Amino acid sequence: MRRFARLALKVLTAGGTVFIAACYGVKWERTEGGVVDSGTRLGIPGIEVGCLDGAETIAVVTTDEGGYFHVTATCTELVVTDVDGAANGSYVGKTAPVTDGYMEIPLDPQP
Repeated sequence: MRRFARLALKVLTAGGTVFIAACYGVKWERTEGGVVDSGTRLGIPGIEVGCLDGAETIAVVTTDEGGYFHVTATCTELVVTDVDGAANGSYVGKTAPVTDGYMEIPLDPQP
């Protein structure tokens, strides 16, 4: 009886670890926010947002019609660049550190 109890305990212990790992899974990272005009606070479409992990660019997305973006990657910084020229206004690019939650990145118009 004692052997059975030890075997059962080993099976439950090993199975519990696998079950807990399966429930939590791999951490999913997502950086999201909006790129806005610094004066009007309106979203700017067509802005390229590059996700940096250290010095390496690991993902690039473009803002939608409302200036919204989301990157499914772990970013340390975002490089924001106006790539559509004057189509949606001309803006000065910038680099912004990634923060928790929704990020609002204001851009200044080109002088």
